This record gives sequence, C-alpha cells and structure tokens, in this order.
Amino acid sequence: MSTITDMTTAQLAALTVTQVAAISTADWAALNAGQIAAFSPTQMAAVAGARLAAIPTANLSALTPAVIAALRPLNVNGAASVNTGFLSALNTAQIVALTPQQVAGLTSRSFASMSTANIAAMQVEDLRAVSQTALKGMTAEQMAAITTAQASALATRQASSLSTRAIAGMELQDLVVLSSDFVRALGTAQLAAFSTAQIEALTSGQIAALIGAQMRAFGTDDILALSTADVATLRSSAIMALSTAQLAVMTSAQLEALTTAQFGILNSRQLAALPSDMIASFSTSELAALGTRIMTALSSVQLSALSTTQIASLSSGQIGALRSSSLQGLSSSQIAALTTEQASALKAVQLNGLSSAALVAIETADFAALSTGAIAGLSSDQVSLLTSSQIAAMTSKQAAALNTRHLVALSSSALSQLSTTSIAGLSRNLLNGLRSDQVASLSTDQLRALGTRQLEALSTKGIQGLQTTQFTALTSVQLGGLTPNQFAALSTDNISVIATNAIAGLRTHVIAALTSEQIPVLGAGAGSLFDSLTSSQFAALRSSAMAGLTTAQVVGLSTEQAALLSKGQLSMISTEDIAAMETADLAVVRTASISGLTTDQIIALGTHHIAALTTAQIAALTSRQFLALADDDLDSLTSLQVGALSTGALRQLSSSHIAALSTAQLSALSTRQVGALQTAALAGLKTEQVAGLSSQQFAGLSAVQVNALSSDAMAAIETADIGALRTNVISGMESEQFAMLNTAQLNALNSAQFRAIGSRQIAGLSTDFIAALDTEGLSALSTGALAGLSSAQLLALSSDQLGSLGSRQFMSLSTSALAVLTSSHALGLTSKHIGVLSSKQLAALSTDAFAALDTGDIASIKATVFAGLDEDKIAALSTLQIAGLTTAQVAALTSRQLEALSTDDIVALETLDLAAMKGLVLRSMSTMQVAALQTQQVIAISTVQIKSLTAQQLAAMSTTQLKAFTTQQVGAVSTAQIALMSGEQLLAFWQTPIALDLDGGGVQTLGLAAGVQFDVDADGQSGQTGWVGQGDGMLVRDLNGDGIINDGAELFGSGTRLADGSKAKDGYQALSELDSNKDGVISAADRAYGELRIWVDANADGITQSGELSTLAQRNIAELNLAAQAMHRQQQENIVGLASSYTTTDGTQHEMVDVWFAQSPLSKAVSELAQAIRTGEAPASLPTPSSLTMPPGQSSSATLAGAMAAVMQDYDANGQRLLAGTSAAASHTRLDALEPKARHEVLALPNKS
Repeated sequence: MSTITDMTTAQLAALTVTQVAAISTADWAALNAGQIAAFSPTQMAAVAGARLAAIPTANLSALTPAVIAALRPLNVNGAASVNTGFLSALNTAQIVALTPQQVAGLTSRSFASMSTANIAAMQVEDLRAVSQTALKGMTAEQMAAITTAQASALATRQASSLSTRAIAGMELQDLVVLSSDFVRALGTAQLAAFSTAQIEALTSGQIAALIGAQMRAFGTDDILALSTADVATLRSSAIMALSTAQLAVMTSAQLEALTTAQFGILNSRQLAALPSDMIASFSTSELAALGTRIMTALSSVQLSALSTTQIASLSSGQIGALRSSSLQGLSSSQIAALTTEQASALKAVQLNGLSSAALVAIETADFAALSTGAIAGLSSDQVSLLTSSQIAAMTSKQAAALNTRHLVALSSSALSQLSTTSIAGLSRNLLNGLRSDQVASLSTDQLRALGTRQLEALSTKGIQGLQTTQFTALTSVQLGGLTPNQFAALSTDNISVIATNAIAGLRTHVIAALTSEQIPVLGAGAGSLFDSLTSSQFAALRSSAMAGLTTAQVVGLSTEQAALLSKGQLSMISTEDIAAMETADLAVVRTASISGLTTDQIIALGTHHIAALTTAQIAALTSRQFLALADDDLDSLTSLQVGALSTGALRQLSSSHIAALSTAQLSALSTRQVGALQTAALAGLKTEQVAGLSSQQFAGLSAVQVNALSSDAMAAIETADIGALRTNVISGMESEQFAMLNTAQLNALNSAQFRAIGSRQIAGLSTDFIAALDTEGLSALSTGALAGLSSAQLLALSSDQLGSLGSRQFMSLSTSALAVLTSSHALGLTSKHIGVLSSKQLAALSTDAFAALDTGDIASIKATVFAGLDEDKIAALSTLQIAGLTTAQVAALTSRQLEALSTDDIVALETLDLAAMKGLVLRSMSTMQVAALQTQQVIAISTVQIKSLTAQQLAAMSTTQLKAFTTQQVGAVSTAQIALMSGEQLLAFWQTPIALDLDGGGVQTLGLAAGVQFDVDADGQSGQTGWVGQGDGMLVRDLNGDGIINDGAELFGSGTRLADGSKAKDGYQALSELDSNKDGVISAADRAYGELRIWVDANADGITQSGELSTLAQRNIAELNLAAQAMHRQQQENIVGLASSYTTTDGTQHEMVDVWFAQSPLSKAVSELAQAIRTGEAPASLPTPSSLTMPPGQSSSATLAGAMAAVMQDYDANGQRLLAGTSAAASHTRLDALEPKARHEVLALPNKS
C-alpha cells in the first residue's frame, strides 16, 4: 500500500485543499524538499500550524515566498509556537514575504527565536505590527540588528514593551531617530538603562519630550551628559522633578542655560540645594523670577552671598518671604541697601532675627517705613539699641504700636526724642506704664500733645513725677480729664498752683477725690475755695475731706451750701465747728443729712439749735440721736415736735420718760407713734394718762402693748376706747389680761372684736360672764373661741344661747363640752346643729340628750355619721324617730345597729327605707325582727335583699308575710332557703299537683308568664299559676263525674282534701290514701285505680276540654310508685320537690313528680274581689283603707268599691305590686281578663279624673 511519501510531485500538486489539510504530521515530517516544493500557495494555506511545525527545518527552504505569504497567520503562529526553530529556519526572502498579520500573532518566545539577520530583513510595517507581548522577548542583539528605518518606524505603544536589555542594545544612530512620543513613552527603568553615550546622543527634541518621572530616573552622570541646549529645553515637569542631588552636580554652564521661566519653576527644596556661589551668579532677572514661596529656602549663607544690587532688586514680597534665620546673615551694608518698600515688607519675626549691627543700620526713612506689626515685634533689648534718629523718625502709628516692655526699655533721653505726633500716638496702656522719671523728662510740648484720655491713663506714680512747671503747662481741659486717683496723688505744691478758672473745670468725681490735706491749699493763690466751687462740686466733696474745713469756713457756709451738705459730709464736721454753725444754716440741712449727725455732734448742739430744728428734721432723728438729747432738750420739745418724732426714736423712751410726758405731749402722738412705744415704757403709764389717750391712739396699740398694761391701766380704758382696739389685739390678748376687762368693757366689744376672741381668751372668762353673754355676742364668737369652751362654761349656757349658735360654731364644740349637754339643752338644738356634728361629737352626747332630739334633728344626721352611732344611741331612738329616719340613714345602718332595734322599731321603718337597707345588714336581723315585719314592709324587700336573707330568717316568716311576696320575690328565693321552709310556708308560694312525664323528656313546666288561670288550692278562687308543660300530664280524679277538672281538689296535691278533712301537704300524701292494699304502689289491685285519669292540657288554658282526659289503662300505665324522694329542681318560678316513677305495661319506668306551681298573689286577690262584687260581700282578706270612712247608710257596694280601690292602689298597670307610699297614677287604668276564662266576668275601673 503506497503512502504520501511515495507520491510524485505531480500527484501532490493535484491533491485537493481538503486532502492536503488531512495530511498527518508524520507524513509532513517524511516528505522531502522536492515534494514540499510541489505544493501550491492555495494548498499550503490549508495546512494547520502543528503540521507546518512538523516539516523539517532543512526542508522549510523549499517553501517559496509566495507560499509563505499565503500561510494563514494562525497557522504561522501555531507553527512558531510548536517549533521554536520554525522562524529561525526561514531565510531572509521568506522573512520579507511575511505579512503584518502573520507577524502580529507572534509570541515573545517566537520573536526571540528569530535571528538578527531575520530581524534586520523584516519589513518596516512588519516590525511595527509586532505586538507588545512579542517585543518583550526582543534581545539586545536583535535590537542592535534593527536598521535606522526600522527604529524610526517603531510605534509609541511598543516603547514600554522593550526590556532594559533591549534598550541598552540600541545603537546611537537608531536612538536619535526615535520619535519624541516614543521617547516620552519609555519607562523610568528603561531610561535608567541608557548609557551615558546614549544620553549624550539624545536630541534636544527628545530631551524636551521627557517628563518629570523620567527625569528623576537620570543618574548624576546622565545629568552631566546633558548639553546646555538640552537643559534649556527641559519642560516644567522635568525641572520640578530634578532632585537636589541632580541639581548639585549641574555645571555652571548648565545652570546658566536655564531660562528665567525655568528658574521660576524651581521649588524651595531645589533652591536650597544650590551652592552660594551659584546663587551669587544669578542675574537680577533670575532672582526676580524666584517665587516668594521658595524664597523661604534661602539660607543665611546663600543670602549673605548676594550683592547689594541683588538685595535691592528683590521685591517686597520676596523680602517678606525670607526666613528670620536667613536674615541673620545680612551685613550692615546689605541692610542699608534695602529700599523703603522692602523695609515696609519686613515682619516682626524678621526684625527679631537681625543682628544688633544690622538693626541700627536701618536708615531712618526705612525705619519709618517699618510696619506697626514689625515695631510691636521688637524685643526690649532691640528697642534699647535704637538710635536717637530712629526714635525721632518714628511715626505716630509706630509709637502707638509700642508696648509697656518697650517703654521700660527706653531711656528718659530716648523718650524725649519722640515727636509730639508720636507722643500723641502713644496708647493708654503704654502711657500707664511710664515711670515718674520718664514723665518728668517729657517736655511741656510733649505734655500738651497728650489728649485727655491719654493723660487720664498715666498712673498715680507717673502723675507724681510731674514737676510744677509741667503741671502749670497743662490746659484746663487736660486738668478736667484727670481721674480722682490721679488728683489725689498730686502734691500740695501742684494743687496750690491750680488757677481759679481751672478749678471750675474740674469734674465732680475729681473734686470728690480731694483729701483733707489738699482742701486747705486748693486755690490758695486765687482766693477762697468756696468762692470758686460750683454747687455740684461742693456736693461732690468727700466726707473725709470735710474734716479739713476750718471753723471760719463752716461759719462762712451759705444757706445754699448748707442745704447741699450730705449725711456723710455733715457727720465729718468737728463738734467745735458744728457748735459754731448758724441756726439758719442748720435749719436748711436736708432731713436725710440730719440723720448723719453723730451723738457727739448732737450733744454739742445747743438748745437753740434743737429749737430751730423743723418737724421734718425732728422726724429724721434716729433712736441713737434721740437718746443723746439732754433732759432740757426733751423738755423744750413742742407738741408739734413730739408729734414729729420717728417711731425709732420713740422706741427708745423708758417708762420714766413716758411718765414724765404731759398729757398734751402724749396726746400729740399719732396712732403709728403710739404703736412704736415699748412695752416697758407703757408699763409706766398712769391712769390719767391712759384716760387721756384717744380712741385713735388705742387703735394703734398692739396686743403685746395691751398685755403689758397694768390692771389699773386696763380698768382706766374707757368703753368708747375699748371698741377701738383692733381685732388682732383682741385675739392676741392673754387670758389673764382679757379677764381684767369688766362687764361694761366686755359689753362694749363690737361683733368683729367678738369674732376675734380666741379659745385662749374664752378660757379666762367665768361661767357667770358666759351666762350673761347675749345671743348676739355669742353668735359672733369664732369657732376657735367656742372650741375653747370648757364643760363648765358650756353647761352655763341656756338652751336659747345654745340655739343661737350657728352650725359652724356648734360644729367647733369639743366632745368633752358636748358630753355635758342635758336633754333641756337638746330641746334648743335644731337640725342645723345636729346635721353638722361628726360621729365622735354625736357619740359624746348623752343618751338622754340624744333621745330628746326631735325627728327633724335625727333626720339631719349625715348617713356616714349615723353609721358611726353606737348601739345605745340606736336603742334610745323612739319609734317616731325611727319612722323619721331618712332612706340614706337606714341604708347606712350597720348590722350592729340593726340588732339594737326593737321589733316595734322594725315595724316603724318605712318601706322605702327598708328597701334601701344593705343585704348584708338585713341578714343580721333576728328572727323576731323578721317575724315582726308588716306585709307592706315584706313587699318592699328587694330581690337582692331576699337572696341575702338566711334560711332561718325566711323560715321565721309567717304565711301571711310569705303570701305577700311578689312574683319577683318568690323567684329570688334560693333552694337553701326553701329547704328550711315548712310545708305551710311553702304553700304560701306554691301549690303541688302530681305530674307525669309522657314524652320521655322529663316533666316540663310553664311559668306565670304563660297566663294559666286555675284554682289550684281549691279555695274557690282561680288565680294565675304555674302549669305543666305541653306533652306532659297531671294525675287527676273527677270526683263529681262532670268530665271537668274543676279545681285542685280533683288534682293530687296541696289542694286535695284528705279523709280527715285536712288538706294534703303534697300530692304523694293525697295519692297514698288510695293505696287500698298498702303495697306502696297504685295499680289495678287498688279500688280507685279505674277512677284515676291523666289530664293533658294541650292548649295550656287551665280548662278541661274534650279529649284531654285519658285513663291509666289507655296510657298503658300499670302502676304508680308512691316511694317519692325529696329533690329540688327549679323550672321557671316552679319547683319539682318530690319525685318517683310510674311503670307502663311494657315494664318501662317513667318520671312522676310532685310539682310546686308558683302562684300570683295579685291574680288571687282580683279573683276574690270579683267574687265579692258578684256576691255583694267584702272579702275578708282585703283590708278596708282607713282613709275611706263610710258615711251612715252607705251601701255595701261602696264598701266593695273602697276595697277595690285599696287593692288597685297597691298595684301598677302591669299587675306588679307597688312599694308603700306609691300608687298607680295612670289616667286610664284598666284591669281586665284577670278572672279564669271559664268565667266571663269582667272587672274594670272607670276613668279617674
């Protein structure tokens, strides 16, 4: 079998593209060069890369350039990837035939396998098409092999892919043709790989393309390799990127090659790296180009290297930017070279950095140009070094910028060099720091240049440095601006030279600062002090200064000046001067100032002075001053002056002083003055003095003062005056003092004063006086006073007096006082008294007094208070009082209190009151009390109260009481209560027929609401009753054989008449009489078995109708069991009380029970009334109302009508019994159809008008 290798070249050339693509790698490896050369470009285009790689490298040369160009890029790349020798085996002609698409897919490994010859043979567009990934594999040898044309064609994107080895292999002629964009795209590592020769070879255009990061990659040798032209082309980012090390190696030629713009780009770090000689070589334009920000980098060495010309060329901004440490290197000549504009830019911190020599070298014009901030920043040492010319050159603003430390550093001579303008500019704080020697060194012109506020700022020590010549140079305006402290610090020599007209300009607070030593010399050379002082200045003189006045000056005071004297000023005048004061002057002294006189001054005044005092001045005298008056001074006081004395002065009077006053003087005292007298002084009043006092004066006395009066003085008070005493005086009087009043005085008290009497005063009154009090006075006494009445005092009161007391007064009486009240006292009391008493107070009343209260009094007691009464009080109540109790009082009764009531008391209770009684309290009633209840009272008991009654209480009720129960009351009776009731009692509520369960659902009953009418108890009167339910029947016996069950006698129950003539207590007792064989059951063996019937009242109307009666045999009832068991099952108002069973012929047992049907008392009463109307006889069970008296000859019909009216009044329109005291008030009352339906009588009441 022939293989592919056996095929001829013609055969191979004839293969289809599909067949060629199917040639295996092994076959490709076996083909020889001739066979491979036979394939056409179309055929070879179908060969996959792996198969191409299988062709031996020796045979690859057989592929023509056309075939190479036809190869798919993917296949070429695949072949190169599988066989790294694939590309290197291609000859240059084949390399030239490669397309850009084929080359673009080469890997870095494939590209690195190419020979340098192949690299050099690549078309320019092919090399440009090489990917960045492939170029990473380029070797230094391959880079060196590229041609200049190839280098110039390299794309910018390819730059970053070249390895540092490849970069280092680039030939210089290739390097220079690289585009600027390509160079800018090189990384820092690539640039760092350039040799110095390569750096030197770079063109200026290429250098200009470099950015800052690339520039930082240059080594110091690289920097030195740059030409001056290269340096001049560096862009801004490259300049800013230069490190200090790079700048440090730059040659002078390179630095000189930098343009002004490039210099302006340098930062402070770069500038600091430049040597001082290089800085010194900068032109003025280059210096000007330096930014103010980088000027801070200049060191003192660099700055000192600048020439004066260079210094002068700097801008003010550059000067201001220099560091203070840099300025320390400036020489005096450099400082002197500064312009005024530059000097004005200097800051305080820069000036502080100047050396002493540099500081004093500042020219005067430059010094005057310094800012105020710079001046303020000078140190004290620097200020002390300033020259006289510099001091003199200071502006006012600069002077104002000086501080106190500067001022301390200035010598007196230096300070004197300040111009008047500068002096005027000094601050207040600065002037305040001037020493006395500095102030003394100021010229008169400098002093005059100071403003008033500046002068005012001088310290007192500074003021003391003023010489007389300086002081006389001050203007009146300046003097007027001096402060009190400054004025006080002036020497007497300076004070003595103040001109008179200058004195008038002094401010009042300055005048107030004058001392007692200064006053005598003030204006000594210009006449009298007081001639030039204004009234406001005089008033401003300090009190202590007044002590310097001479006697002649005091005597010389005008009345206007005397009127201006203050309290303090007056008090400082010596006693000798006061004694010499003219009376006219003393009389005009203000009252406020008079109080300033000392006791020594008061003593020094003569009687003529005292007599000259006005009443206002007298009133202004203090107690201390008043005590200083001599006896002859007091004797000389007129009534008007006495009346003008202050209360404080009068408080100082002793009892001897008071006793010495005449009645005329005493009568001059006002109410207020009298009230100011001390109790000790009042104790000295004589009886004639007391009698001489007016009512108005008595009105001014206090309780304390009255309590201080002697018994003689109290007795001397006139009755007209006693009424003037204030109520608080009355209430404040001690009991002993109050007892000193006689009857006439006490009777003179008005009602307000009586109301003011308190318990303390009452306690002092005798029983005789209490008994003599009229009712008007007694009724005016306060509750507090009455609360203080003792038992003896209260006992002394009559019933009329006691009755005159108001409710609040009576309520204030103590329990101990109330306890003594007798029954006669009680007769004078009313409900307004009793109604306000508390439980404790009522309890304090004696039983006799309590029993003497009338019904209205008792009824006024609050319910809560009534509940607190003890049993004795309750037991003492009469039946009339009991009947008068309010509903609230009865409702408040406690069990303990209820037990204290007698049966008569119980009967006396009104029905409404009884109905209001609490169930728990009602439960405490004894059986005797319960048995005493009247029927109307029984009816009044609520269902809630019924439920609260004990079984024993209910068992104690009579049948009459029980028959009075309403339907609702009967329904409220509990099983426990029923269990203890006797049969007779039960029959008052229920009647008991036997019923049988015929439908298997148990015996069911109907309530009164069903409206069944039947005479269950066989008394001849039908009434509303409970009934057997539908489907069940009652055991009956038609005794008269009329086919109708007429009444309860034909039932088996409480209506059945026994053989002995009595009625059966229940149905089983009635049925037992028919047990003829005594076997305990009723069956066919008993004679009466055939007479028994079952009545099924199908329509529940209480009337026997056809088909409702059936025999036992018809009902298949074999026997009736008489062995009944007691039980209690309540249905509606009915009760199933006994139960047994009956047996049917099939042997099944069924329920048979004795049912107690509830009865309606109203229905029964109406039936009785109807019967009475028919027969014309009044029913014995109905009472004839006492209110209806029968006139002689009145017919029995009227009696019946009255009886009917009495009954009807006890029921409402709905047939419900009313409580006592109420009546049916409907306008058209109708009572109809209350009779059994078998009878057709109609009972009706006519319309009532």
